Amino acid sequence: MTQPQSSEQAPSPPKKSSAWKWIAVVVVIVVIIAGVVVLTYHPTTTPPPTKQTLSVTPITSGVATAAGTPTTFSPNIPSNFTWTKLVWNFGDGSTETFTNGTGQAVHTYANPGSYLVGMYAVGPSGVASSNSSLLAITANAPISPNPAQIFGPIYVQGTSANGNLTIGTGGWVNLTYAGLLAGITVTVGSPVSGAPGYTVQSFSWNVDNGTQVIADNNTGMAETVNLTFKTPGFHNVALTTTTVGNGVTVTGTYTMTIAVGNYSVAKPPTGISTNKQQIVNAEYVPGGPRTLDPAIAYDTVSYEVLYEIYQPLVYYNGTSLTQFHPVVATNVPSTANGEITTWNWFGTGSTAENITFYVNQSVTFSNGDHATAYDVYVSFLRTLLFANDPGTPGWIDAQALIPGASIYGPFNNSFYWIHHAITWNNTTQSVTFHLLPSTLTWLPNSTATYAGNSYGILNQSYQVWNYGSGGIFFELLAGPTASDIMDYNWLVAHNNSAPEPTLPQNNSASYANFEQYGTAAKFNSFLIYNTMGTGPYKLSLYEAAALVSLTPNTYYVQSSSQLPAPSAIVPKVELEYLTNQGTAQEQLQSGYAQFAAGAYPPASTPQAKALQSQGIVTAVSAREMSNFFYTFNLAINVTGTKSYLSATNIWPGFFDNLSIRKAFSYAFNYSYMINVTEYNDGQYFAGPEVGMLPPGIADYNSSIMSLPGANEYNLQMARFYFNQSGYNNGTWTFPAFNSQGQPAQDEMFTVWEAALSQISGGKIQMTTVDVPFAYTVAFSTVSSGANIMPLWFLGWIDDYPGPSDFMAPELQQYGIYTLPNGIIENNSAAYGTTPFTQAKYPHQWAMIKEMWNDILLANEATSSANATYYYYQANKIAVELYLYVGVFQPIGVVYMSTSLNPAGLIPSENTAVGLSFLIYYPMTYS
Repeated sequence: MTQPQSSEQAPSPPKKSSAWKWIAVVVVIVVIIAGVVVLTYHPTTTPPPTKQTLSVTPITSGVATAAGTPTTFSPNIPSNFTWTKLVWNFGDGSTETFTNGTGQAVHTYANPGSYLVGMYAVGPSGVASSNSSLLAITANAPISPNPAQIFGPIYVQGTSANGNLTIGTGGWVNLTYAGLLAGITVTVGSPVSGAPGYTVQSFSWNVDNGTQVIADNNTGMAETVNLTFKTPGFHNVALTTTTVGNGVTVTGTYTMTIAVGNYSVAKPPTGISTNKQQIVNAEYVPGGPRTLDPAIAYDTVSYEVLYEIYQPLVYYNGTSLTQFHPVVATNVPSTANGEITTWNWFGTGSTAENITFYVNQSVTFSNGDHATAYDVYVSFLRTLLFANDPGTPGWIDAQALIPGASIYGPFNNSFYWIHHAITWNNTTQSVTFHLLPSTLTWLPNSTATYAGNSYGILNQSYQVWNYGSGGIFFELLAGPTASDIMDYNWLVAHNNSAPEPTLPQNNSASYANFEQYGTAAKFNSFLIYNTMGTGPYKLSLYEAAALVSLTPNTYYVQSSSQLPAPSAIVPKVELEYLTNQGTAQEQLQSGYAQFAAGAYPPASTPQAKALQSQGIVTAVSAREMSNFFYTFNLAINVTGTKSYLSATNIWPGFFDNLSIRKAFSYAFNYSYMINVTEYNDGQYFAGPEVGMLPPGIADYNSSIMSLPGANEYNLQMARFYFNQSGYNNGTWTFPAFNSQGQPAQDEMFTVWEAALSQISGGKIQMTTVDVPFAYTVAFSTVSSGANIMPLWFLGWIDDYPGPSDFMAPELQQYGIYTLPNGIIENNSAAYGTTPFTQAKYPHQWAMIKEMWNDILLANEATSSANATYYYYQANKIAVELYLYVGVFQPIGVVYMSTSLNPAGLIPSENTAVGLSFLIYYPMTYS
């Protein structure tokens, strides 16, 4: 809904008095008359003093505060400027006027929000104004809020490039409750994070203290509003969220200032005293984590929280990828200590390993429960039951433990096989993992028996093995949160805290039924927002899409010398998920925040380097063991696509055509991406890559970088393949999807769109659509035929530092990219449908099957030379299929406050993490 608003006018310079007007007129007349009589006469009237308009920049005690906490503002007016009236506008609808004194004001914000603060002063010599240097203030949620209260935040888009906090007169803003951007959308009827039993009842937008109210208690539409402001001045917009539960109604309000007219925001002040009792990351990541359930979390934003709270059995030593230290385990198993043994697998003659971990029972959850062997079993049980669900990390463990048709599944995660894969002993407090054999093996045609019960015949329709994971099993355990240990007693206690269960019953039918809760629509809504781990920190506060606050786990035990002592842990970590890039930069520059993840893309490198030269931040960079790319969807959900661009007219199999993929690839200016969009001021943010293995990984053949035609920009060839595709007889309109907060990719899409239009004579009309990162993940973690994104940008960060971790999700059947992109061998109810069938495209499918076979041979290889050869062959085919465009290896750059000890970044610099997210518990102040 759009409607002009009214508010207090911006102050204008005072007009000269009427007396001055008459003096000027009299002087002119006297001169004219005197000029007729005596030409040499000159008046001696003293001219009036010149009025001045002085631009000033106020100062504040902090760019971030907490609602209910006083903040001091000083006008910072030069001593030679005399004023008789000074007026502050705090951006929340309140003002304060001074007629004498220093003009220093103390203001307390009642609500959390994003505020602009301005002031003006008038005096005999003119006006002093901060219109060109407004202060931006972030007020966070109260220190101890009611967990059922939701305080925004608001994501704003508008007609201004200045962070959209200031717009011109007549400009517009689109305001969105950031909960809509969260991994699990928060809207009317949604559960409230951290407050079991509460749900969202309504949202209400209040513009300028009641001038306009837009309410929603049913439709789910008013969480986003469009407002046009025709009246200059400060306007405030407040979003009130009402939640209900247990017979109680609770409200929370978040307020935002919009300055309309000729305003701009000041450069942030520097030198604010750092609070060494906390670490703040002012992240420009609208939406925040997808989920805090470690069995499901599969994105770096969620990892950043979970790594502080949960712990695995073992973890890497510093930056090493081959040495490990025990965490929840008492020690690292080895053949020498008798904890790694082998056996004749089911009497087949194939060798398989048993790996036993003894649980360190001194390790304690933040509720006081001690870790047990059964906690370990239950944690892996949940992970394995979700292994077949798209977009979950369970395949990482499942490939080693339970039969699967491919490294990525589908897996036989039945009651029998999970109990066979992991056994526990409550007496010795040990857990044993029974790995699959190291070579392809047919199961015997015998009965599967567990606890005296028969579960059918063992044999599968395929040979089984561990896909080479036996040699990297510790890496699998040390990888993402899928191997983290949860508290069984806590899970049982909260089995009814949400409509979805936290655990299955211990029987075959319940195990089979529980698998459905790994799909996004059925995630356990309690575990999305609540945690119980043994790590150094516990979750103190979670405002969905706004803030995560971590405080020390008072029961935390330093189980290894590689972990920090409890006394060394910084008392608080705050992760802010800001909706404004400028606010994130301001908090880092001022000294309030120690990091500002996502706030310094390549275009902002000069600003970041200026901070380095001032000694405010230091920069750390490293090539990440990851890759990013633009990828084609061969089974487009066009109906869903039209919800973002109604003019879409392509068919679901538009990109099944190899010639059209070639045309798009040749129209992609790879050099421009590497040297322009991913480069600034001497810093590269991307390195070249051909195929799907990042340089530096094991079994990598560097000669693939010279593959003819790879990453070639050639508009003549692009035009040739477009004409050959058969699509040159029509006009094709569709969106390409990018995640918000990625300006380098937005620029690259724009360059690509222009090239495609050029080579097609305007017949290809691609338009970029930016959506929250969590939406990109949600749209892509679906079955074949359900993905609404025709062409999209995303990437892959290693789960473990091995080539199979890239080949499986990006190229093999059922992979996290191949499945939503329609590359499935057969249509099925479980995995969806695709127009990209073997009958229609036999040549492409012959190449795909050859690629899959090469990957299998690489996984089976007993020598690095053979593995390298087959991975090269598979990658060569992938390049010739043009399934991906613009693949690059990111170079992570982290800007960190110089107040922190650089050694604390070492675990984050481990190649397994590669600065793709931060690990906070080792960090200390200098």
